[in-house]
Amino acid sequence: ETASQPAVLSFGANTKIGADPLFVSTAAGNENLHLQNASPAIAMGMDLGVAEDLERGARPQPVSTKPDVGAYESPLPLLAVPDIAVNSIALEWGEVTLGSNATQTLVVSNTGGAALQVTATILSGANASEFAIASGGAPFTLSPGTSHNLVLRFTPASAGSKSASLSLTSNDTDESPMKVALSGTGRAALSNAYVLLAENKIQIKGQRLSAGDIHSNNELLFDTGDPSTHTGNATSLGKATIKKYNTVNGNVKAGGQLVVENDVTITGTASGYSSVAYVNLPTPSFSAGNQNVTVAKWDKQSLAPGYYRDVKIETDGTLFLQNGEYFFKSLEVKDRAVLAIDVTNGAATINVVAALTFRNSAKTTISPEGDNSSSLVTFNGQGAVVIEDNAIILGAFITPAKKVTLGKDVFFKGSITARDIIVGDRTTFMYHTSSGAAPKWNADGNQTAEHAEQAAAAMQYELAQNYPNPFNPSTTIQFSIPEGVANGVTLQIFDMRGALVKTLVAGALRAGRHQVVWNGTNKNGEHVASGMYLYRIQAGSFVQTKQMLLVR
Repeated sequence: ETASQPAVLSFGANTKIGADPLFVSTAAGNENLHLQNASPAIAMGMDLGVAEDLERGARPQPVSTKPDVGAYESPLPLLAVPDIAVNSIALEWGEVTLGSNATQTLVVSNTGGAALQVTATILSGANASEFAIASGGAPFTLSPGTSHNLVLRFTPASAGSKSASLSLTSNDTDESPMKVALSGTGRAALSNAYVLLAENKIQIKGQRLSAGDIHSNNELLFDTGDPSTHTGNATSLGKATIKKYNTVNGNVKAGGQLVVENDVTITGTASGYSSVAYVNLPTPSFSAGNQNVTVAKWDKQSLAPGYYRDVKIETDGTLFLQNGEYFFKSLEVKDRAVLAIDVTNGAATINVVAALTFRNSAKTTISPEGDNSSSLVTFNGQGAVVIEDNAIILGAFITPAKKVTLGKDVFFKGSITARDIIVGDRTTFMYHTSSGAAPKWNADGNQTAEHAEQAAAAMQYELAQNYPNPFNPSTTIQFSIPEGVANGVTLQIFDMRGALVKTLVAGALRAGRHQVVWNGTNKNGEHVASGMYLYRIQAGSFVQTKQMLLVR
């Protein structure tokens, strides 16, 4: 390169006049360089052919063996450089309830030809403190054609719109830093301190056990007990009625008339026409998506947070949910199906626009803490909620405009807010913080339970009479053991000839009161005929047998 032979800085910028022009790129191969038509580097009138250059690709070549050529045209080699790309330049979380969080995944890719080095991932902006890099932050290196997941978490500290920005610093010379916009909305938590809270009426039809405060902005009715015991205070703005065979370990206060029948025990104060405060119910508002989801019978499926339409879990199926917000038009959990919710990384909220139904023996599970995490799962509903017989349900249910119905022999731990609440016979319900474990299902579908009543240890061995008796199609058997039995406990059903029909319990149990439901089937799952049957318990040296009658 000389003053008379300047380098080519960009196409057309300098005229090449010498016999051997120099091609020099100052922009790392970002422009194409060409000989001008009038360049003396190629003799005028020379007939040129084309040959292959093993190193540089196609090039012109003169026919003569002594070409009058000082330069020829050839493609410049492309320099390998990294190129950063992301799956989205804007992540939107939608609404997230205060006290919970939700995550989104940003996929970072290298579409270039050299290694991409991401050296910094930095959050900035007005609400940067409410967003966090959960996993996958810098530094990391991506080979050409590979990608990397960067998980971001949104935890709103207050209600309202939130925004921030994520910057990715890398060795991509023209896209560093890469900017990604982050946004979400914090929504006020919808919760209360009552196990049951109703705008209009609460009717409890002889529950087995219950714990937690109860309030109705209108009417409260404890129907004839089983006998039944409730631990907690009960208040109503209107009339309150406590029928016979009920015990309330707490205070009962009514703004209207208080009716207390004979054979009722109230350990605290009981008063009618008293001052009772109105309790405001929350008013959730949301919409659903358009994608239907069905979990087939016996199948298992996982579902990420987001917007969906009708969601069904067929008989014996399992649907796995995680922390975050779900929006459904309807949710139906069919017979013996399981809704399994993992709250390891935060709370889960399931918003249902229309009907929310748990069929016979349906179940919710919460991991990793089980019943102790019931407050971390919220079901917000705009339609009616139906929980059928023998279901095991955990969580906070908020459906202030519609009715919530609990069937017979249901186990419920959490809280219910609704226009009307109906609790079926022999149901157990308790508040989030109450002691007591959810029932456990054995392999043949029978339900065994250890209720809050176990807090008071059993004083002696006991096998209670089944209830109801006669029965159809199922009956409940209660028994007590005052101490753990090392060799285990067995509870078995026999016909009147002494033949074994079914084993309901077989294994070690801790001290306390227990119950099991027999559904009138044998060990093969077949329905047995009407007639008299024996049920027998053996716990260590304690053995007792009783009779029961099945009428189909």
